[in-house]
Amino acid sequence: MKLKKGLMSALAVSLTVTLCGGMTAAQAESNNETAEDLFFVNDGYIELSGNMKLADEDDAVILTVVSGGKSDSSVIFEGENIVYAAEDNADNRGAWRFGFALDKPGRYKAYIGSNALDENEVVNFSFIDKEKFDNAAKELLAADSTEKIAEIIKKSAVDLGIFNSDISNYNGLAKIIKKEIEGKTELNPAEESHIFQKCCLVTDLNDKKLSSLKEYKEILAEGKNAYEKYMTDTVLNDICENLSGKAFDSIAKFDAALKDAVIVSSINNGSADTIKNVLSDYSNELGITDAKITDSLAEALTKQNFSDIEALKTYIKNPKNSSGSGSSGSSGGSGGSGGSGSSFGSKNTYGGKQAEIKDSTDLKPVYAFDDIADVPWAVEAITQLSYRGVLNGKEYKLFMPNDNITREEFAKVITVGFKLNLVDAECPFKDVSENDWAYKYIRSAYIAKIVNGISDTEFGYGQNITREDLCVMIERTLKAGDLTVSESKDTNITFDDDEQISDYARESVYYLAGAGIVSGDGRNFNPKAYATRAEAAKIIYLALVKTNR
Repeated sequence: MKLKKGLMSALAVSLTVTLCGGMTAAQAESNNETAEDLFFVNDGYIELSGNMKLADEDDAVILTVVSGGKSDSSVIFEGENIVYAAEDNADNRGAWRFGFALDKPGRYKAYIGSNALDENEVVNFSFIDKEKFDNAAKELLAADSTEKIAEIIKKSAVDLGIFNSDISNYNGLAKIIKKEIEGKTELNPAEESHIFQKCCLVTDLNDKKLSSLKEYKEILAEGKNAYEKYMTDTVLNDICENLSGKAFDSIAKFDAALKDAVIVSSINNGSADTIKNVLSDYSNELGITDAKITDSLAEALTKQNFSDIEALKTYIKNPKNSSGSGSSGSSGGSGGSGGSGSSFGSKNTYGGKQAEIKDSTDLKPVYAFDDIADVPWAVEAITQLSYRGVLNGKEYKLFMPNDNITREEFAKVITVGFKLNLVDAECPFKDVSENDWAYKYIRSAYIAKIVNGISDTEFGYGQNITREDLCVMIERTLKAGDLTVSESKDTNITFDDDEQISDYARESVYYLAGAGIVSGDGRNFNPKAYATRAEAAKIIYLALVKTNR
């Protein structure tokens, strides 16, 4: 079955979902539920509704619901997967609504498509039958042994909201669940389902069954923990290796070890800016005051690799006299009764093996491009954006950092960097061909109202961007994506050449300056100067870091 096209862009389309028979939309918001991950506890009636801002009245909307949801990455559109399909029309405001019934608990995906959209909106949701859950919960609470709990899980896992289809160690899972329900007289479906899913994750970690935690980020973060923003793929892979085989016997012990692991791995793998954010967020845990969270400390930490949080704390107390690498045999975090801890991901590892380094003075920097050593202030930004696929060199191994960035180059960097969906819409500019490499980026940035043309019909292809215009476009991107940054406490930032900043750009320049994303050259901002490729890379990278992207 083939769907019509769906969501154009998160910046252009909003989706709201009403939860009928379960939580209200307001309750969903207060419980950190989102339109991409919903939870229904009722008799099986599901209602989804949304609004397509670019839709015309009577535009067809197609809903297709398939079983499997997030837990099954192999879900495809075949007859046995589809549990509900319907078509309706949007109203004059682009609003749509569907109601349908499900007879089996589980995870599901809802695909919403329309000709008004460019690609399908996907909503993940889970459904628990309230009556079946209550019956299974009573049996679980009455069970007096691990063996009986294991039998109940085997028989009623889905009814209890345990949607894992590959459980192999029922006894190991039952031991952890037994501890989690101890002393309870009743079980809440939404709360317990999440706990049970986490118990499954911990069991698999104990059994060394997992090679990555990327698919479990939502369970780990719980939508509440500050460290959610630090859970990059690298960090998730790192902590998976470190926490595997630790024999955690409770969620509390696992959570404590997880928190320590995220802190250490984020420091080991983070940029100086990220490290400063980690130190600030976890100052109490690390025993550091705001006054000691300096640029020099963050920069020093980028050159260290810590085996555990105690080694990190020791270094922070006395950076000059600490080695930072810690003992390779020290504990890998609190909780668990496994063997000695393994080192977290090293900044000097290649292909999974740690490089042998005899003396740091022997190290020679290896750059992503051959011509960026002369712009050391932009090396990290250029390197990181290159690794992310946000920008490329102009020739093999040559970035040409001092060349000016063109309008079309910037359209690509901002579109790819902030992950704007590439839209399929007409572009009004006569100087941009559909066959041009930059066409889709220009079109997408224009539709998202991030870039304008130099006229109604001309984009200004090949022209350079001024520093003030770059600030305007960055701020538009942040506003369009509802992204916020913390402004400096110093609200008196001014540049000596303030009068040269255009009126339309002044607010953007000072907003980004206050957030530490842009700075001047001495006391001047040079608003009319063309931005270089290195400057653009630095500014965009800082904007991504400051918004935890």
